[in-house]
Amino acid sequence: MAEWHHWLTWYRNCALAACDAQTRDALQRFALTRWRQYATACAWMTNCDGTTMVMPAAAVAWHDFETLLRLRRTRRGKAYKHWLFARIPSHAGDHESLDAIQGGATLIMRDVVRERFRREMSRRGTVSLNAPPPGAPAESLSLLELLPSSALTQDDVQQRDLAALGTATAANLCRHVLSRRAKIALLAREWGVSTAHPAVLQAAACGKSMLYSAYHEALQTIAGTVNKRFQRDDRETRASLAVATLKALKPQLLAWAESENLMAEFF
Repeated sequence: MAEWHHWLTWYRNCALAACDAQTRDALQRFALTRWRQYATACAWMTNCDGTTMVMPAAAVAWHDFETLLRLRRTRRGKAYKHWLFARIPSHAGDHESLDAIQGGATLIMRDVVRERFRREMSRRGTVSLNAPPPGAPAESLSLLELLPSSALTQDDVQQRDLAALGTATAANLCRHVLSRRAKIALLAREWGVSTAHPAVLQAAACGKSMLYSAYHEALQTIAGTVNKRFQRDDRETRASLAVATLKALKPQLLAWAESENLMAEFF
């Protein structure tokens, strides 16, 4: 049983390893007793079933306790070892001093056990992803196998749907809505070719000013078509659909121009 003079010897010698065998044995047994006390109290919060919880040796229990004293400090920056002895009332006798020391040491040991459990054991109810669902037969699929695949997220599905709708809208625009001049203006902008280029003017059979106007009219037509076809969707969705339609329109315009043998030098 630890006595006041054991704690005082430890405090004066800085570390238990520098103390005599009797002091080491008394304080290590104190540490192990408190370790067991809190391990039993905290075990229910973990997946430990009582058979897998291995109690440390007395020297290990004390080592955990002394390590926390060295590494942690109070909110005011005081080392916990000094805090332990600062708890002793002035003019207290050996008995009162022992109660104050061991009361503080017991609180610290509680944190020691909690930290060990947090670091080395899973919380109660935690199930490994490699294990079957709770209550399922042992040969059942694991939780990992039952989880939804991460290969196709909700954002991926939305982008895929937007692309499909954009492609269908672009096909309709290219075939039935956009004029020849508008298509050529869009192609010229896609290629980075000036609307004043002779090949562009020849294909459009008009001046650069009319091509410039045709380009902006084409953009308005695309936006207007999307707004009309998807008027029940919110503004943000329609904006995304307009972008998807313009993106899908480009390869269709290229195929159209190639079939019409327009501006062949740019292909």
